[in-house]
Amino acid sequence: RRRETLERLRSAPDALGAGLLARLEQAPEAGALLRDGLLTGAAWAAPALLEPVLFEALEDYHGGRIRADLGLRARCAELLAEIAPERLATLLEGVLGDGQPTATWPREEMLLGAYLSAVDRIGRDALGLLTSVATDIRMEAAARNRAVKELGSRCAPLGLAALRTVLTESTGDRYLRRLAAQSLIACLPPEQAAQELQAVLELEADPGMQQFLSSALDQLALRLPPAGR
Repeated sequence: RRRETLERLRSAPDALGAGLLARLEQAPEAGALLRDGLLTGAAWAAPALLEPVLFEALEDYHGGRIRADLGLRARCAELLAEIAPERLATLLEGVLGDGQPTATWPREEMLLGAYLSAVDRIGRDALGLLTSVATDIRMEAAARNRAVKELGSRCAPLGLAALRTVLTESTGDRYLRRLAAQSLIACLPPEQAAQELQAVLELEADPGMQQFLSSALDQLALRLPPAGR
């Protein structure tokens, strides 16, 4: 019922959106679910009115005029991906791609998710930022994991180069390296994927990765045509 009620606000008059925004501003101590609903309803009812409010809250450590906490600031990014995708994409390319700390922003994984929603909406190429996030060891692990997974569904030479870099990375993040291998397998023909994983295995020192790569090669072998054909 909550979702249905919020969806109806997409066709509500701007005045109702303004009223929800006013209520949000008056209730900084209200529960997170209520504040999320007020913000979402206001943005869907009056997107033009809420756009500057959402950007202010997202960029301001104190949450702007609505005094949003980190969770609500992340929701601002999600809503902006809907109502101002091009502007949000440009902003987040700078935030996530400049190599600077993002400690005062919502989690990098949440920002990357909002960015991907925005660029998919406007048809902008996400590969540049995805490769930057995937290969940046300063990024939080969850954001890098998301970027590596996405590269496996957006196969392109730039993304493949990033996946190879992550696969041979010596940071000790075995899970991230496994994701990179899986994304490579998803993008490459089985024979080429097998050749590349075999080359990595021959130089691999981590017993856990050795076992994973051997298992992946066994699975790839089942997809290869029999020798001599």
